[in-house]
Amino acid sequence: MTAFAHSVAVVTGAAGGLGRAFAIELGARRARVVLADIDEAGAEQTAAQVRRAHGHALVVRCDVAQAREIEALARATLAWAGPPQLVVSNAGILAAGELAELTAAELERLVAINVLGVAHGCRVFAPLMVAEGRGSLLNVGSVAGLIAVPRLAAYAATKAAVVGLSKSLHAELRPRGVGVTVLCPSFTRTNLVAHASASDAGIRRLGQRLLDTVGSRPESVVAAGLRAAARGRLYAVDTLHGRLAWGLERVIPTLAARAAGMASARLG
Repeated sequence: MTAFAHSVAVVTGAAGGLGRAFAIELGARRARVVLADIDEAGAEQTAAQVRRAHGHALVVRCDVAQAREIEALARATLAWAGPPQLVVSNAGILAAGELAELTAAELERLVAINVLGVAHGCRVFAPLMVAEGRGSLLNVGSVAGLIAVPRLAAYAATKAAVVGLSKSLHAELRPRGVGVTVLCPSFTRTNLVAHASASDAGIRRLGQRLLDTVGSRPESVVAAGLRAAARGRLYAVDTLHGRLAWGLERVIPTLAARAAGMASARLG
């Protein structure tokens, strides 16, 4: 049977990009999908595509940086469809450039959305799953949370936090029937780079070039994430180059650090 078929699922950041791809794929699996995003118009467009894929959709405006709005999202989900079997904490933003070049407001917003948004999602939805004795939390991290990436220190820190959160929750919740998976894409062809704040235009151009040349299709990233969640795996790293870089980081960390330093020097 197809994983998460006819399930109740919640997807944050569902107005576009990877969140939209998750929602459409779940719709194709006849799921009832709650689409959460601060961009209601974009989420409604996603909802139309979910319904065309033969799924059911409910749009809930939600700013994941606000704990009370995630709590309201959980209440709306319960009222519409009951406890979810899958929660995809996907909402996130990118800030590129050297840490010292970011403003305090940019840094705080990055942490509020990328870290607290995921943490509150887990905090609010995990008890609902534990009460049912089943469910999966699928947190979207990044390969940047596993390896050193020059000029993405702040973003990488938030994604490393998502990895750490997921690791601990995986150990904590697995005995209670709830799986936790952290999806760590490398380059995915979404609008994340286009919408990023960047202190250096060159970094933005480089990011777009990498997306265009080695970027994965959102559908393949979604498939890797759902497959790992269905199997109860902690990690999902969707690309070979991502897995190789992560392997180098674990096996020969000094070499990985040297390579990252050389990349930083070239970017400089």
